[in-house]
Amino acid sequence: MLPNLVTVNGVRVVAQDGTWGLAGASSDKPEIVVVVKNPISSDRGREMFEALDAVPRRNPEVGVYNQTF
Repeated sequence: MLPNLVTVNGVRVVAQDGTWGLAGASSDKPEIVVVVKNPISSDRGREMFEALDAVPRRNPEVGVYNQTF
């Protein structure tokens, strides 16, 4: 089953196991922010971060991006 995508105020991806990631504009700086949460393991959180992190790194036209896990 595909993850659930919510596109209000950025893009939020919600996986079946409860892992979620959000990529969107910072509320106080002109840059892109990625936030991830996982109720099960930090490894799944890192996997979600890496998937979302790849998009702005491949597309610099989205703006300033300097997030790390």
